[in-house]
Amino acid sequence: MLITGESSTGKELVARALHLLSRPPRRRLGAVNCAALTDELFEAELFGCVRGSFTGAAQDRAGLFEASD
Repeated sequence: MLITGESSTGKELVARALHLLSRPPRRRLGAVNCAALTDELFEAELFGCVRGSFTGAAQDRAGLFEASD
C-alpha cells in the first residue's frame, strides 16, 4: 500500500494503524521518507541492490517491496 499526502498530515500514523489492524501482521512495516533520499538510494531502498551497483553498496540487499511481499 502506498500512502501519499502533504508533509505532516499523519501518513505514517495511518500506515502503522493499518499494519497493526491487519490480521495478523506477518511482516515488518517499511516506512520510508522518500524526500530525504537521493535517486540511487531511493531505488535501492524500494527495489534492493546488488553488491557494487553503486558507491556504498557493500552487499546484496532486498528492497522493501521484496521484503513486504
